[in-house]
Amino acid sequence: MDQRVGLGRIIYFAGQRDGGYDVKFLSDALELDLSGDGQALNGWFESHPKQALVFQYVDTDSVSVTSTLNESAIPQIQVIECPDEDSWGKILWEYNQPDDQGRPRSAIVLHHPDDLERLRKAVLLKEVIGLNGGTSQINLNKFRYGKVLLIPDPNPQETHLIDREVATYFFHSEHYYAAALNQLDRAMADLEKASAQLQFNEED
Repeated sequence: MDQRVGLGRIIYFAGQRDGGYDVKFLSDALELDLSGDGQALNGWFESHPKQALVFQYVDTDSVSVTSTLNESAIPQIQVIECPDEDSWGKILWEYNQPDDQGRPRSAIVLHHPDDLERLRKAVLLKEVIGLNGGTSQINLNKFRYGKVLLIPDPNPQETHLIDREVATYFFHSEHYYAAALNQLDRAMADLEKASAQLQFNEED
């Protein structure tokens, strides 16, 4: 089904223009040859075999002074050194951790044509979750025997936006368990900090 998420129909916000977002196609950024059957994955990957293209979303919660658009919806795009698959995994993990200012980050790291298939699946997963009521409805507590899960039927000509949510699903498809454990460690650290502060206040 993810094959129906056309590579030539994936878009991202490249900036702001005329009170709205400036939209660009991912296929143009990757110089993909989508002629013929529309599935050729040459272009950027062949000319940059030891590098990766990163789409990084930083949760700044800031709004442009000239509009009401959220600037964190616009990815920071950069090309970084990425010699092999092991490096790709480490880079993907690093760019999905909070930055030096503690701001949450989500990132898509494209190093190999296989990463586009991973991206397609992340886009489709976002649509499945949205169709079924959002993340609050798609969790183990909500699932019951006989529950019907709605599955979208993507139109090959439909455009699909990559954003922070898609980036998160892209990341979890590779590092789900490590990310879950990391989040648990942070929650425990916050709990211990709050407990220590409470104890300090009681003694004071």
